[in-house]
Amino acid sequence: MVIRKEAQRVQVRDNVRGGNGTLENRHIIEPDRMFGSATLFSEFFFDPGDGIGPHVHDADAEVYYMLEGVLTLIEDGKETELGPATPPMPTAAPPTPSRTARTGPPGCWR
Repeated sequence: MVIRKEAQRVQVRDNVRGGNGTLENRHIIEPDRMFGSATLFSEFFFDPGDGIGPHVHDADAEVYYMLEGVLTLIEDGKETELGPATPPMPTAAPPTPSRTARTGPPGCWR
C-alpha cells in the first residue's frame, strides 16, 4: 500500500484538550489501514509555545520521533525534553496522565 503525501488527510485544531494554540497534524496512515495494530500514525506541527492539554491514554502508548525543534513532554509531573538527537521515545502504557508543550520550531513525528 502506497499512500502519497497529497492523499494524506490534514487536520487543524485549536486549543486541543485545553492546550495553547493550534495543532496541525497530517495523518500518514489512517487507523482503518493499520489492521488493528495502531490507532494513530501522524506528523504533528506546533508553533513555539503551543501544546496539547493534560490528558490520559487509556488504551495505547505513544512514540515520539522529533524531526526538528524541542518538545517538552510532561508525564506524572516529570518533564522530559525531546529533540532531533533524542532516540525514538515511547511513553508509558496506560493509565498515564500526560501533557505536551511545544517550545521550539515546528516539526514533530508522533
